[in-house]
Formats: sequence, C-alpha cells, structure tokens
Amino acid sequence: MELVEDTFTPGTVFESFHYQAKAPISNKALLAGFLMLWLKRCVVPTLPHKVIVANVVYPAVLLAFSQSIALLSMIVGCIQSRLQALTKTFCKVEALVDANSNALTDQHGNLEVKVPNFRIELLYTYLVA
Repeated sequence: MELVEDTFTPGTVFESFHYQAKAPISNKALLAGFLMLWLKRCVVPTLPHKVIVANVVYPAVLLAFSQSIALLSMIVGCIQSRLQALTKTFCKVEALVDANSNALTDQHGNLEVKVPNFRIELLYTYLVA
C-alpha cells in the first residue's frame, strides 16, 4: 500500500528553480573545497575545529586556480604562535593553597604547584620533518 501525503502522489517529480540545483559542481570548486579542508586541518589548524574559517578560503581558491602561494610562511607563523601560547601557559604555574589560604608544601618543604595541562594543535608533522 502506498501512502499519499498531502496532495502529492508517490513518484511526483519536483522541478527546482535554483541554478545551483541544475548545474553540477565544477572540478575547481570541488578542489577548492578540498583545499579549504586541508588548509584548515593540516596547514593552519585553528579553533573551532569543525568550521571553515575565512582565512583559508582565499588561499584555497588561489591554489585551485593554479596560482602559487607561499605556504611555508603560514606554517612557520602557526608553529610560532602555538609555541608562544604553550610557553605562556606553562609560565602560569600556581601554588596550591588550603582552605585558610596557606600555601601547601610537600614533605621536603617545597611548594606544591599546579602546572596547567594545555593542549594545542601543533604541526608535529612539520616539526618532525
């Protein structure tokens, strides 16, 4: 038994009036989309992870249209900014205190400190290479 919903019979073909629905995606557009993902995930990893940010769109389109661009400067800049963020985070060492705001010490009299556990996306592939 075929179910009829609303006034449309099963097998009704709908015509789209959108140009995008009629024209197939070009190979350059597909390549630009891939390059945006590649640049976002591998070359310039930035937050948020699931979103394509505007700073990768223009380089991806240039690469898709065979324009040469210098990616090394972006890679080095990304590595330097991540290392700077890592260094700043490790410098934020805090002494542990009790309920009376007295500093806690270990059995040898040394201050107990809390070192932040900071995760960054660093381009390990490029550092190792």
